[in-house]
This record gives sequence, structure tokens and C-alpha cells, in this order.
Amino acid sequence: MPPRASHSDPTDLMRLCADAAAHAAGLPALLVAAEHLASSVHLGDHGRRRAGGGDEFWQYRHVQAGDSATAIDWRRSGRGDGYYARQTEWQAAQSLLIWSDPAESMRYSSLSDPMAQKRMRANVIALALAELVLRAGERVGWLNSQTPPRAGVTQREGLARDLLAPKSGEVIAQTIPNGAKIVILSDFLRGTDELVMVLRKATEARARGVILHLMDPAEMAFPFAGRVLFQDHPAGPEFETQAADALRDEYQARLDAHRANLMIEAQRHGWPFFTHVTDHPASVALMSLYQALSEARQ
Repeated sequence: MPPRASHSDPTDLMRLCADAAAHAAGLPALLVAAEHLASSVHLGDHGRRRAGGGDEFWQYRHVQAGDSATAIDWRRSGRGDGYYARQTEWQAAQSLLIWSDPAESMRYSSLSDPMAQKRMRANVIALALAELVLRAGERVGWLNSQTPPRAGVTQREGLARDLLAPKSGEVIAQTIPNGAKIVILSDFLRGTDELVMVLRKATEARARGVILHLMDPAEMAFPFAGRVLFQDHPAGPEFETQAADALRDEYQARLDAHRANLMIEAQRHGWPFFTHVTDHPASVALMSLYQALSEARQ
């Protein structure tokens, strides 16, 4: 956690003010990007709704064998083109918990577009997904927050502020609600331990989820050659080589093994697993997550 600022420490106070200003400046851009992304996704006529025991009308359907006479909508059927029954919308609101990895490795980008940074891309997709789910009347929250998931469109700005606030890399800080849905967005460069922990806790809570593995195109292709200085982050460890291209085969083998381990853990628990490379459209990843959540509804 960042150090607490005190009036006796002007350096810490200046740093805190600078961080606050940066977060305030980033909030509108993040909200605009998320809103634009959410609006670009076509969800069909019914979104995540489905037939069930609710009160609101959803659609008409043709009468099927086994339907009772009371299920028939006689006014609609009286138009002379068959018998129709009314379907109401499934009303049970669920909770969605999202984790957008704040790790330093997520700040990496080989592209000039700032929106292609892994962390920014994950945050925009996470907030756009939250927007879509909130529109469907369900509750949304962050997995690494003490604040419980809430419903309502006013929750969106609060989610964005929480997303930009300084936080530890700890994944779970709250109890997973029974039957919740979970979405994890990460590059998983710190290993699979955190993922295994989430999957175990989710299984205990009878929760299900989806995993989005984010990768930069340079991380996928390893296009480096000659002298290259690799650095984990500005203050992190460094590794310099005079022949980066000689490392490509070993790197690809390790990357393949790493991704295979992630997919094995996901498959073991029945969670869909997607890889998103940041030079690809974010809308494709968003739609994949949304559809997977729809299919995972209990």
C-alpha cells in the first residue's frame, strides 16, 4: 500500500495530490472509453434476459405441446395466424465480481496507442462489461474490494473511481457471494497461484466465471533481436542480452507451457478461457466475456 501522507511530510503530500489529480484526469477518459465500447457491442433483441418466472413481458412464442389453456394469450392469438403464449422475463438478479489485475506487468505496451496498454485495455473491458451487466439490472463489484456488489446505473462511476484508486495486488478481499459470476482479466505473469486460489474459493461458493488472458503483441511474437535491455518495470530488475533473437525459441516454449497451465486450471473448473492480444479489437473480447457469462447463468 502507498505510504500515508502527513502534514509534516510535504513530499508525501505532494505525491498524494499528484496521484489524486492523475486519477481524476483519467476517470472521464476511462468512462468515455468504456461507454463507447459497451455501445459498440450488439447484444441482440433480448441481451441477457431469458424466459422465467418474472412479471415483465418479454416475448410471444407459439403454443407448444403441454401448454395449458391459461398460458395462451387469446388477444394475440385472435389475429388468426396461430396460438401464442406470453413469456415473462427471468428476474433473479445475480452478482458479478470482476478482477482487473493492477500488477506492474500490466502497464507494458509495445504499441503507441495508450489504450493498448494491457492495464488500460483490461480496465476499459472490465468497466464496459460492468456497464452491460448493470443495464441488465444485476449487481456488479470488484473482486479485490471490500465494497459489496451493487446494482443501478449510478454504480458505474463508483466502479471507475475504485478501479483507478491505488490498491494492492491482492485478488480477493471479500467473500464471494453464493452463485456469483466472476471475470478475471490478467496477464498472469506472476504465475498461476492467484488463479488457483480464486478458482478454489469460487468452487466453494458455487460460483462460476470466465478468464481473459491479456497479452501484448510483442509478448506473443517476441520480435526482439540483437542487444535488448529487458526490465520488469522502471524500478524492477533488469536483464540485458546481446542476442535477443537467440532467446526466442526458449521464450516461446515457456510461454506455451504457461498458457497451457492456465487453460488446464480453467478447464478443470469449467471456466471458459480466452486470450486477448491488445492489437485486436476490444469489442471482440467484451462480446466473448458477455456471451460466456450468459451461458453460465444458473
